[in-house]
Amino acid sequence: MQHVVEQKNWVEPVRRAGKDFLRFNFDGVLTQKKAIELCAEWKRYSLEAPEKNFVIVFNASKMENYEPQARIAFQKCMKEMSKHIDKIWVVTDSKLVLGGASIMSLIVGLPIRAVRSEEQIVI
Repeated sequence: MQHVVEQKNWVEPVRRAGKDFLRFNFDGVLTQKKAIELCAEWKRYSLEAPEKNFVIVFNASKMENYEPQARIAFQKCMKEMSKHIDKIWVVTDSKLVLGGASIMSLIVGLPIRAVRSEEQIVI
């Protein structure tokens, strides 16, 4: 049995160019458990400011892999939070992560734009 070592994964609010962002930083392997925790934090930020729509940034530049159930947890969360989403961006060079983002986009019905660095995000 493979032992999964979860690296540091966190979410942080950021304000840039007059927009409210939630940046999800993924480092190492994203587990289902951590995905559920991050989604709960997302919901907390939205409850604190229900009038805000967030630009969501999934910074997966340091992500090594993710559990399939982690992707499913985020899909569910994105559907639930869709009214609070302005745009969704994923930062990555990984074909694995891009494939997962494409699947998520199709399932949740929201466009996900991919860039190689956060500096390429256009508001």
